[in-house]
Amino acid sequence: MSYYKTLFAASKWLSAIQNPNDFGWGLNSGQASSIVNTAEALYVLKRSNQNIDSIKKGLGFIKNNLYKHLEERGVRTRYVQFCLFSLLDNYSDENKELIDSCIEWLLEAKNLDGGWGHQSKDGNSMLYPTCFSLLLLKRRNLDMDLFITSYNWLISKKINGLWKFHENSDPSEIASAMSILALKTHYNKIYKTEEAENFISKYSLWGTEIENIPGTKWEHCSYMWIFPALLSIGQSPNTVEIIKGINKIVKQKSEFGWTEPDGAKTIRGDFWVVYAMDSIISQFDPEMHLNNLIEPNWVHIFANKRWEIIIPKKIYKYIIYTFSLFSIICFLRLNRFYAYLPDLFDLGLSIMFFVLVYNFVKLKPDIFPKHIKKIILSFLALLVIIQLILGYTLKDIFFMSKLF
Repeated sequence: MSYYKTLFAASKWLSAIQNPNDFGWGLNSGQASSIVNTAEALYVLKRSNQNIDSIKKGLGFIKNNLYKHLEERGVRTRYVQFCLFSLLDNYSDENKELIDSCIEWLLEAKNLDGGWGHQSKDGNSMLYPTCFSLLLLKRRNLDMDLFITSYNWLISKKINGLWKFHENSDPSEIASAMSILALKTHYNKIYKTEEAENFISKYSLWGTEIENIPGTKWEHCSYMWIFPALLSIGQSPNTVEIIKGINKIVKQKSEFGWTEPDGAKTIRGDFWVVYAMDSIISQFDPEMHLNNLIEPNWVHIFANKRWEIIIPKKIYKYIIYTFSLFSIICFLRLNRFYAYLPDLFDLGLSIMFFVLVYNFVKLKPDIFPKHIKKIILSFLALLVIIQLILGYTLKDIFFMSKLF
């Protein structure tokens, strides 16, 4: 199943499990709706270009419940962040007032040291809410020079060139990827992240990392952050590291979209994959990244059709030369292992390989010697001359070959 077919399957599943009472989503079917999971579902639905009604209703849930959740569940930064994330992703003028309100809330929620905590003004700045806030604010084209203290706080958390989620935890590839992305948003400054870049380039587990935050155990997905981070430092979408991550994602395909790395089917499992793949699709330039997949290095057969095949030019030529050799071998009966086979069996095989050779050469004549078609036709003409002038048929020649 292709990426887009799986995306449509995920969208169909999401629409089917949308809460019929409040039109939001929980982590899975039947669970209470949350702003975070609803924003994740909307992100996936938006990419499928389907289920417009489900998107509108889901946005309605977020707008109707943001301040209610802040009041009843606590002033948690993630509620406003994911509300803003979803509104920016589905931008419309009617939501501008709420977007501005979310931005104002985030600015006021910042701690004195420049970072953000998991709750508003909690005096406990953490990596994830700080990075996510900076990424969101950048999308609104704010003057990022206003956040020098935030960048300085982020830089101060770098230890031996790497980042971690907690001071007492090990260096984290995911935390380092978040930090690289956040620092890249401040285009007027140059921050050295070479150690972290090398660190994430060697990542191979493609799993998740758990962080305890107020109200839940939060799982950070590796490919959701490492894919865009690798691309932001100039790596190509077809580098070995990214391809290995994509192979992991391919193994997570299911009938209803994608699973999490551990196999669980959840809304965030779809969101993680689509967000990661979005970063690749948005930066994938066919002219740049497929330059080694175009002629003359590669051969396209049946281009722009469902059964299009792309193979290296050398392999294409070797296949044709092998078919030519088979045609000659069958013509000379050198393939004879069973005497009881009809004599015309060899003739049929020889003609079959000959026709294949001729048509494949005709399909891509530029990659073969200039006179290859003339040589093939001359060989065919020679057989005709043998029959017309010497009186031998192909069958007679086959019988004569038994003398040898």
